[in-house]
Parts: sequence; structure tokens; C-alpha cells
Amino acid sequence: MVKLFTQFLLVAASCLAAVNAGDYGTTPTPAPSVPTFAPTPAPTKLTCSIDTTIPTKCDGSDGWYPVSVIGRGVYCAKGPVCVADVKAGNCPAAQANLPFGSHCEKISDGGIYGCKPNTSCGDQESEEAPTPALTPEATPKRCDVATDAPTPQTSEKAPVPTTATPPSPVVTPGPTQTPEDAPAPTTPAPTPAPTSGPAPTPAPTPCVSTPSHDGARRPELTASAAVYYTVVPRGSPPTIDPTRTLKSVLLSRSAERLFNNLVRRHRIAVGVAYIVGFVLRGVSVLGPDGNGHWLAPISLIVQLPAMLGVVLAFRVALCRHLIRTFDFWFYLAANSLWASCLAVYFQDMRIAVIPMMWIDVQNGTLLDAFLHDFYGIVRAAWVACAFLLTLLATVSLGLIADIHDVRIWSTPHRQVRVKDLLLNGVATTVVLVLRIIYRKRAVLRSQVCSAQSVECISYRWPLRLEASAQAPSARRISQRRAEFHPQKMQLRVVAQPGVYKASRVLGATLFPRCFDPSRERSTSQLVGFRVLGLVGLGSTVILFALPPSTLSGRQQDIVVAAAFTASLCFCGGVLGFTQLGLLRRLWLSFDFVFVALQLMAVHICVADLFRWRLASTLAVLSCALWMLTVLSLDALTPLARRTLGLRDIGALAVPVLLLFQAAIVVLALELSLWDSRGLQDRRFLDLTVLGRRLEFFVAPFLLSRLTTVGLWCARTLWRVATRESDDDLFFLLGNVEFDAAHQRRRQPRSNVEPMPTVELVAVTKPPQRELS
Repeated sequence: MVKLFTQFLLVAASCLAAVNAGDYGTTPTPAPSVPTFAPTPAPTKLTCSIDTTIPTKCDGSDGWYPVSVIGRGVYCAKGPVCVADVKAGNCPAAQANLPFGSHCEKISDGGIYGCKPNTSCGDQESEEAPTPALTPEATPKRCDVATDAPTPQTSEKAPVPTTATPPSPVVTPGPTQTPEDAPAPTTPAPTPAPTSGPAPTPAPTPCVSTPSHDGARRPELTASAAVYYTVVPRGSPPTIDPTRTLKSVLLSRSAERLFNNLVRRHRIAVGVAYIVGFVLRGVSVLGPDGNGHWLAPISLIVQLPAMLGVVLAFRVALCRHLIRTFDFWFYLAANSLWASCLAVYFQDMRIAVIPMMWIDVQNGTLLDAFLHDFYGIVRAAWVACAFLLTLLATVSLGLIADIHDVRIWSTPHRQVRVKDLLLNGVATTVVLVLRIIYRKRAVLRSQVCSAQSVECISYRWPLRLEASAQAPSARRISQRRAEFHPQKMQLRVVAQPGVYKASRVLGATLFPRCFDPSRERSTSQLVGFRVLGLVGLGSTVILFALPPSTLSGRQQDIVVAAAFTASLCFCGGVLGFTQLGLLRRLWLSFDFVFVALQLMAVHICVADLFRWRLASTLAVLSCALWMLTVLSLDALTPLARRTLGLRDIGALAVPVLLLFQAAIVVLALELSLWDSRGLQDRRFLDLTVLGRRLEFFVAPFLLSRLTTVGLWCARTLWRVATRESDDDLFFLLGNVEFDAAHQRRRQPRSNVEPMPTVELVAVTKPPQRELS
């Protein structure tokens, strides 16, 4: 009897070890009064072909990323990975604790994809013999064998020593971890070797139901799957030849050789003459009583050699790309405006200084094509900016003698003179020149040039958003340099290091449930949101389009309330779904700050023209909300767009920009010709400086701002209309830097100045310390 109980306990211990290891197959049988056991083959573990190329460190630095497999944990996969809307991405292959690998599958009705574990090897061959399968009659549907099933009772008189086995790790589904705490791929716990001899069939165990992934836990898994976006360049730049300069194109070989020799021998004298020309320019323009007008032609002559040396040294290929940018033509328009007004303002010999002043400013847009004395260019820009500021102050105070302040047009209520356009044009140009100086000095101070790498300040590259898994470390991703070539330059695009979590939106700081991008909205909610936007935009247009006498006082109040309330709700909803990191980067960019300040000035002036009446002021605020929303659409991730039903942002941006452009034209005609609404043109600034009175009126200032805002809105409209995909950014642009090789190679012409090989890379500023 004791021997029988001893054998019984040995069988029970082997069964318990098999239960803890989790490598067994069960065949439940009807429960008899006395359990009987039949010998079965020893269990063997089934695994698919394990990928041996998986690195030990999975942080994204070498193209391998940690990816969450639903219900199994985090494993390593080679990018691009299956996440968000990337349905063709990779999922973790067979590896430790993931014997069958995983596959990419749609896990949400909103078009979100994720990795689900496989249940078999598919076409792969297993490394070991499979475990005997369970019979359909033995295991009920949707039942798992409980790991804590009771074992047959043992007698107190016949204790059997048990062997301790380490418990297997329990894998629980959890949220995808952020890059800061993303773990390395999991490693399996040591599994005890199967005991030799026939393994007994364990006793029948109760049925334990496990939750299905298709049931109530599915929304939880979907919400835990974090979605990230990176800013990447759109397309690849072309190959250009940086060795050709303007002088090599315009001059013959002998003339170019002569020009290079003259510049090399007399470069000190040319530099001194350029400085003397600045002094003569100031005396001729700002001198008292107009006695120095005859110095203007001399200033032009002495500055001409230095200016020719700079212009002829520009690289043709880079100039060809720079003149296609909006910045070049915007600078050209603003620069030509004040230069033309200054010529009308002088009408004497002082006109001779205007061409050199115009070239000084315009060369700022072509600095990227000048690869020689960077610090000298910055110093020259400082001098030109100081001269423009002096000109602005003297024209405002009326200190310049012999001027002709011609009236351009006038109405019974207001008039616009040359002085007004000149002051506004010079002020805008000063801001643009200061931007060039600031960006160039910032690049030089960062010591990028020490590695023969200099960031461009005018030439930039379009960007787009790309869905990714957990991001690589926040550092610049290095790539292999292009091979040295003496004649060609391959523009190289570098991957962007910035990573933005889709769920980190502006509105989630106050209302996390309402502003959840992964939460699906019903059709009625989306339709209601669109109707709200149409009501707000339509009511705002009605307030500006209809004459004041068309609506009664009560009707106007209703339209104003509908316009402001609906616009505030719709625009607030869109802005609430903007990603915080992208929004911060967008709002701190020069382009956005410049346009936002111009729009602020325009709306304040318009409210002042309408005498700050409540209805008119609310209508102006509604218009400002719509423009702010359109300019911030780059911070709206594709996941948030799908949540709001705005898959194509052009459907929102294009109508708003077109209506705003029409409003600019109508307002300009109202101020200059029609005067049908009785707008006031009051004096908003009245100063007395050095005994002279300065007066600034709203209408002339507003007209100049309307021109600037109209040009920038046209640029934004063009970029929105010419996007290649919905993920392209239309306002944010990537900075471009050119990398000059340390080695120089002399060209076939022995007298031609040697040119280093250059390659351009599109880059963005490194992200903040914490995840955006």
C-alpha cells in the first residue's frame, strides 16, 4: 500500500512540474472515482525559426525598434514597423518568449494597425517535434487550463520530497512604453529540463475562461498602443554642380583670369574703398542743407569693385535654387518698393546711392551661394541695417533736406503719400535684414563651420509627418557622407530626430477624455462639428460682406453671436487636437511669428477703423481665430485629423485663405477708393522728437500691412494647394546646411579659385530634453 502511494506522489510531482513549465498538452477525461494515468510521450517545446539578426540593444539606433505585441509584451523588430496607419510595417519575428512571432493586423476601426501574436509557424518549419495536439472533445471551447489546478491529495504517512522549479514569467499586456523607459527585448526564464521516463497524464482540471482580445478588452489595448510621429524630409534634393560661378559663366577664360588676379592683388584696397563709399553715402543722403549731393555718384563708383567681386562669386547652381524660393521674391518686392519710393522722394543726384543700397539688401537672400568670407558678409549686413535704421529715423523726423513728398492718391477722408509707403517699406526691410543677421550669427556662433559645415539661412526643404514606433534616442542620426567628387554635389537629406507623441495634444491638459485622438467619434458628432464650422465661417463672412444697413440691430446681434460662438467652438476644437511639440515648434518659428504679428496689426487696425464697436470687434476676433487655426494646421497629426474628420486639411485651409484674400482686396479698395462704410482714419501716434512732430495714421499703416499679409497668405495658399500628400507640412520647413569637405581639389583652370566639394543636408533643430 505504501509503495502504491509513493508511485502516486511521484506522478503528481511530475505533473506539477509540467504545469509550472507550461510545456504540456492536456487531455481531460471523465472524472472517475479513482484517477488513472496512462504513460504519454515527454512534452517537447515548439518554436519557429528564431531570427538570429536581432541585436542585443534595441533602441532604434541601428534600425531595430521595441514594438508592443498585444497581450505578450515588448519585443524587437526591424523598421519600418507596424504602427498607426503603417499597415505594411514589420512585426517582431520568432524570438524569446514569442515562439511563433507576430503579424500586422488592424486593431481599431479608425485605421490603426498593431502587432498580434501568431498561433503557428505558418510556412516555417519548427525546430523540434510538435507537442501532441489536443483532441476537440477533450478541451471545451474558450477554456484554458488553470495553472493552479489542484493535484491529487497525498497521504501524511508517505511524504515525498518535492523539487523546487522556478516559476515561468507571467506575461501581461501593457501599454507601449515611451522611449525613455523602453526595455530591451525580454529574455526567457530558465525552463527545467523534462524528467526522463514516461510522463503521466495530469488529472482533469476545471475550465478557466480567459478574456478574448475581440471582447471588452480591445478598446483598452487600442488606447495603450501609443502612436508617434517624426518629421522627415519630403523627397530627395537633386544633384548640382557647385563649381560654376557667375564670373565663369559671364566672362571668358582670359577675362576671368585677369579678374581673379586683380581681386587677389588689390583686395585690401577694394575693402577700404567699400568702407569709404559707405561714409560718402551717408554724407550725401543725410548731410545738412543738401551740400553733399554730388558725393552720391562717387560713393557708387568706389563701392562698385567690391560689390562686383561679391556678386560674381555667387555659385550659379545654388542661385538657381534660391531664386525659386518665396523668401527671394518677397525680399525683392519689399526692397524694390522702398527703393522706388526713395527715388521719388529724392529726385536729384542722390538717386545714385539707391542701386548700391538695393544690392546690399538683396544680396542677403543669396548669402547661401557665397561660400567665402561669412563673417565679412555679416559685418556688411550690420552696416546696411544701421544705414536703413538711420534713414528710417531721419525720414520720420523730416531731417532730410530737398525732399519731394508726393501724394499718391487721396479721398475726401484720407490721403496716402510717398513718405508713408517709404517708411513702411523700410521698416519691413529692416526686420527682414535683422532676421538674416540673427540666423547667420547664430549659425557661426554654434561653431558648425569648424567641421566645414555651414547652415543655410534662405534655402530650406519641405517636410512631412511620418508615423513611427517608439522613437530612437534624441540625437542627430548620422549617415554616411557622399563620396568626394570635384564637379558634382549631391544634396543629401538627413533623417530628422524629432519625435512627437500623438496623444500629447493641447486640449488633453484640461480635458483628457474629450481630446483623445485615439477615441473614435460617431458620424453624428463629426457632422455636427462640420456644421458648427460652416455656421461660424458663414456668419463671419456675412458680417463683413453685407452693408451695415442690411441687418437690423437684433438680427446683427444674432449673427454676431452665432459667428463668434461657432467660430470659437470649432477653432478651439481643432487647436485642442494639435500636438504640443509640433505646436511649440511652429509658433516659435520666424515665419509664424512674423505672419502672426502682421495679422495682429491688421486686425487691431480694422477694429479701430470700425470704432471698436462690439459687433465689429467680435467679427474681427472671429476672423483672427480662423486665420490662427489655419496657420496652426501643421501641428495637427494625421491621427487627430481622422478623429476630427479632416483627412484633407486643404478642405479647411483653402476656403479660409481665399475668403481672407478677398477681404484684403475689398478692404484696400474701401480705404483707397470707395469709402462707403464711413471708416475712421484717426491718428494713433503723435510724438514730438527734437522739436519735430511725428504723426502716424491708421489707414496708411494698414494698407502697407495688407500688402505684406496678402503676399504671405498667397504663399501659404500655394503650398496647401500643391501638397503631394495629406502628411506634408505646408508652413514648417527644414533647415538646410552645406558640408564643405576638408580637402580641396584645384580645377582644370589653374587660375580659377579652388572650390571645396559641398553637400547639403536637410536638418531640423534637435528636440527638447523630454519627449515632445
